[in-house]
Amino acid sequence: MTALRLVAGPLPPERFVRVLARLGPTSTKVGQFLALRPDLLPQEYCDALLALVDRGTPCAWPQIEQVLTRELGGPPGTVFARFERRPIGVGSLSQVHRATLQGGAEVAVKILRPGIEAQIERDIRRLRLGTRLVRQLGLRLPIAPGEAVDEIAAWLRQEIDLAREQENARRMADDSVASDLQVIPHVYPHLSTARILTYQYLDGRKLSTVFSDRSGIPSGTGGSMAMSAEDKRAFAGTLVTAVLTQIFRARFFHADLHPGNLLVMADGRVGFVDFGMCDRLDDTVRANQLRYVAAVYSRDQNRMFRALTEILVTRADSDAEGLRRDFQAETRAAANSDRVGRSATAGALVGVLRAARANRYEVPSHVLSLYRALVTVETVAARLGLDNALRDIGAEVLGEIQREELLAQALSRDTLQQILANLLTLARDGPGQLSQVLADAAEGSVRLKVEVTDSARTAKAQNRRARLWAAAILSVGLSILLTAPHLPIVLGMSLAWPLGGALAGLYLACFLLWRQL
Repeated sequence: MTALRLVAGPLPPERFVRVLARLGPTSTKVGQFLALRPDLLPQEYCDALLALVDRGTPCAWPQIEQVLTRELGGPPGTVFARFERRPIGVGSLSQVHRATLQGGAEVAVKILRPGIEAQIERDIRRLRLGTRLVRQLGLRLPIAPGEAVDEIAAWLRQEIDLAREQENARRMADDSVASDLQVIPHVYPHLSTARILTYQYLDGRKLSTVFSDRSGIPSGTGGSMAMSAEDKRAFAGTLVTAVLTQIFRARFFHADLHPGNLLVMADGRVGFVDFGMCDRLDDTVRANQLRYVAAVYSRDQNRMFRALTEILVTRADSDAEGLRRDFQAETRAAANSDRVGRSATAGALVGVLRAARANRYEVPSHVLSLYRALVTVETVAARLGLDNALRDIGAEVLGEIQREELLAQALSRDTLQQILANLLTLARDGPGQLSQVLADAAEGSVRLKVEVTDSARTAKAQNRRARLWAAAILSVGLSILLTAPHLPIVLGMSLAWPLGGALAGLYLACFLLWRQL
């Protein structure tokens, strides 16, 4: 009955969330997945789905004790100094217990539900059966129903791959040593298996609970303190900066930024948990993304489209003209949108995904993860009261990264070696060549090839006239460039300033050359 109501007509976002919550734990996980996919659902639905909390019924203690004993080689009472039987978090796939190690360290022990692998495969089969109904009804979706189920299936399987999650957490922790932005919990490998993952316990508060009520964040003494609007905006800024740093500096980032996976720490840093979904960027993809995002910030549609064509994967049935047409329409719509909290930057990213899907282009999975992370983090920041976070913070962070990379390139080993080689060549050959020139001059044997075609005065006048024409043409070109509504940003500064200075210099040159004629 619920499925029929869903396909009969669109439900309001809040009601859609309630329907998914009633359908059960797997539907809740699917809803959390859809919350991170603005290319599949309208943004208002994605925003509402961010509030969907994955709650499950705790497994009976004897079941959990049996798993712990089998996986760790002994009952929890002998492995841990203390183990709380009551879980501190229960989801549809796993539950988390707080414990204390023999050395006194506080840990969080994540345990997969018994039989969860078989349950996931059954749910995936049900989803595939549901795709038949979608096809029979002729519903138009942004992607093929089978493709959507494949993505959901891959996501659910990653969620229970604890070996992968352990490696992801280790790498992210290595990238975050002494960070003033984020906290990544340490993993205890000797207490982790294919079904159990033991983390350092982070004494923070889930961001999802901050959204659900007006209570505060943890204080250093374990109590709580009010989280003011200013505190929320500051935390949102830290979150956006941390995510951009993960993506464009570390090139390895958390790709499941649901509020339930984000912690507000007492010192204002962001605590990240649940590393089942992380992704990485190679050098080529990162360079392409930097070019594209820089073009988005400068609102240069031509540069954006050129960078986009380097990102997408062309298929035999891809429609290049349709992509350009839809891309232009989407970017114009994003620029003119009056959506509160959503910048044109995020709108352009979502528009790219929709235009690509509509014209049968493939979006590489790591690119999709990147866009999903950027759009989600701005949505979360907006709910914390920080509007247009990607536009404002992103321009600053990426400008700083570009400046650092230009400086590093200038001081790179290859560049310095080339400069040193040129200097050595000059030091070796220069004195001899200079001595030869001086000797030839002393002997009167220096020969200069000169062609005289007119008098010196006439030649000077022609030369000035040519320079005047060149300066005039250049000034017209610069004047046309300066009429562009959004000039590119280089090293954090708009090109309008250097172009304006150059134009003023050309005007002065034209005046002086004209006076000399």
